[in-house]
Amino acid sequence: MLEKQIAHAAIDLWNQDLPPKVLHLLKRNLIDSFAGICASLLDFPMIRKMKRYQALAPDPNGVTVWGVGERAQLLQAVFLNTILGRRSDLVNTYLSPDRMGGNHPSDNVSFVLTLAESKNLSGKEVFRALHTVYVLSCAFSDYYNPEAGGYDHDATASFYTALLAGLLQGLDESGLVQCQRIAGAMGLNPDQTGLGRVTDWKHCTYASCAMRGVEAALLAKAGFQGPVDIYRGRAGWNRFLPHAPDFMSKPPDLGRIVFKSWQALVFCQTVIDAAVLLSPEFSKRDWRKIKSIRIETYEKALLEAGGDSAFKPATRAGRTHSLPYCLLAGLIRGGVDYDSFSGSFAKDQRMTALMDKVILTADAKMTAAYPTKAPCKITLDYEDGPPLSVFRKQPKGDPADPLSDEEISAKAGAYLSKLIPADNCHRFIERMWSLEKEKKLIRFLIPLHKGVSHV
Repeated sequence: MLEKQIAHAAIDLWNQDLPPKVLHLLKRNLIDSFAGICASLLDFPMIRKMKRYQALAPDPNGVTVWGVGERAQLLQAVFLNTILGRRSDLVNTYLSPDRMGGNHPSDNVSFVLTLAESKNLSGKEVFRALHTVYVLSCAFSDYYNPEAGGYDHDATASFYTALLAGLLQGLDESGLVQCQRIAGAMGLNPDQTGLGRVTDWKHCTYASCAMRGVEAALLAKAGFQGPVDIYRGRAGWNRFLPHAPDFMSKPPDLGRIVFKSWQALVFCQTVIDAAVLLSPEFSKRDWRKIKSIRIETYEKALLEAGGDSAFKPATRAGRTHSLPYCLLAGLIRGGVDYDSFSGSFAKDQRMTALMDKVILTADAKMTAAYPTKAPCKITLDYEDGPPLSVFRKQPKGDPADPLSDEEISAKAGAYLSKLIPADNCHRFIERMWSLEKEKKLIRFLIPLHKGVSHV
């Protein structure tokens, strides 16, 4: 049965020694994802909701809820902290080379760091956990295509979070089999989250799976058993989700992971980069003279971020998942940040006036180039002068145009400086590059443990 095969693979991953190249790749992912977590702590309205939820499940001996500064029971802390791993949208992205599924491996960083406090892990143990769950999350993306079956792309996260939680609980292969069976029996996340009006639950989908994954592992440790053959049974997941012929017939290449420069959906990254290139010239000309703004790109980007609701996004999550919104924000501001997706900026006269002039078109050649490339062409047509136009093959942060180690450090430092004195940031991040040498991880969580002011 597939759950036995996957349990065996998880144990093999857990026991692997990490070559220096793989360890360095994981460090890049960890520090880049840490930047996204720090950026999420600027979202005071979300922190206020988290504070109210934490107060419903307080536990002085539990796990710290980031930004709140108080402890909660493990399941609640996992849910809340992994929201912060996603909330800023500075998440990295893995897209399957066989065009099956995709996931945000960086979600697993907030998950691992939360479990690390619970289990008092060392830096070396953190990287072992990260490697295991990163490979599993990407392997599930290679095997399943949840969105094609009407389910959220995070649907399979219940499985691989359950496997990691089970490994940290010391479960053997039979226990890991039950982890998957129980997690699968807890249900599938519907894709309604990303359809129509996109609400803030879009940033909670992985978190809900992670919470169920931990619960599944605890139930398995207690001796509960889930339904047999959860994947391939007559009513198993394979009945509902399109899937590849084999699971992990070839290990996923973690080098394919795309890092983000901007706080927005991965399918909006190239468009923002292009908009930033046009922004200086755009600012010199009269925006009132623009006749049309054309975005030509690959079909997947339009499916994910170009529907009718993308032209009238009503929430922060809706704005970060809107091609036309991200384009206009990049043009007007010369880049995007947290405030670019606020309700006040959404009402900017230029945003509202130009939104109706955006035209989205799927280009056949660009569609064929995806996912190896993520191209787009932006053209601004004016009433009183020549058009402005730019083409990009892929976003900054793509493996073909990667962020350097120095750029990743700078990205983390920019957001960490909002939480600790700027003078301490460089030293803090330098030590993160050597995290495998640390016996205790807890000191690196202190900036996240502080209660955010203004909450």
